[in-house]
Amino acid sequence: MTPIFSQAALPFGQFSIFPMFIRSVMLATVLAFPVTSHADEESLLINGDFEQVEQIKPEEEDRYNIGQWILGNTPGLFPKQWAVHESHPGTITIVSDDVRSGKYALKVQKGWVYNGFRCASQALLKLRFWAKGSGSVKVMLFQYEKGPDGSVFQFLPTAEVKTIELGGEWQEYTFEHQGDHPDVNEVALAFAVSEEMLVDDIAVCMP
Repeated sequence: MTPIFSQAALPFGQFSIFPMFIRSVMLATVLAFPVTSHADEESLLINGDFEQVEQIKPEEEDRYNIGQWILGNTPGLFPKQWAVHESHPGTITIVSDDVRSGKYALKVQKGWVYNGFRCASQALLKLRFWAKGSGSVKVMLFQYEKGPDGSVFQFLPTAEVKTIELGGEWQEYTFEHQGDHPDVNEVALAFAVSEEMLVDDIAVCMP
């Protein structure tokens, strides 16, 4: 059974991800529509290949909840549909010189990033991504029950999928997570990076 930790057991500061997640969803216009990944899988998660980026002007940083995060690009670039955890800041960079495929990949240094999507209740989710770097990365799913208008009914326990140790070469990681809470209808795939992670070609599917 997939281990979970309740909201009460989470370290102080993780609670702030929920209002930030709501604001990030308000910025999304196509959150509920599937896209096709590089591997031709129908993915519930949008922009898992990081090909959609946008420039952030300094006066717009509050809208993206940048806070203490450092934007590694000049001018600042940000992957569409993604969000940063304001209580676990680090550095986020769009890179073009070390990618798995396409034009861009994402580099995260010591921080938490996440991307939300709709899914069926108690769904079996297949997670696939390519990554490299140093240190460990905790792969998690933040879970929510939301209404038709996107409002949150309740914040549900976070599922810890796996903690991985990264190496210096691109490697594919594949995990399955069986949802076990009947009220979940939206989740966010989250990465908690201890040192540095390059990530690309993320897909979340219901096999």
